[in-house]
Amino acid sequence: MKYAVKMKGMILSMTQKERNKLYIARCLIDGKMTINEAAEVLSLSERQVKRIKKGVKEQGEALLIHKNRVRKPFCSDKMYPFLEICILLLYISLSIIAAVIGSS
Repeated sequence: MKYAVKMKGMILSMTQKERNKLYIARCLIDGKMTINEAAEVLSLSERQVKRIKKGVKEQGEALLIHKNRVRKPFCSDKMYPFLEICILLLYISLSIIAAVIGSS
């Protein structure tokens, strides 16, 4: 079963790990599980489990979606050729400077 959450105007599906956290958070909220048990199951600290429980209560399921998923990377594929040229020009410039300094 796919589970989707609307976030920043987009519908994102949750990963299995995120769905597991949501299930555990709901069990905590319903009183079916203790903080200690949840921490063990999720392999997290009790503090992190408390944060997840509180966040799901206050913000809902979107809290569990990794926030980086909706961001574009800083260096896109379009930027790499430009970066390669800049690095090459810098290398050539430094080589020329080194040659000038070395010959004097």
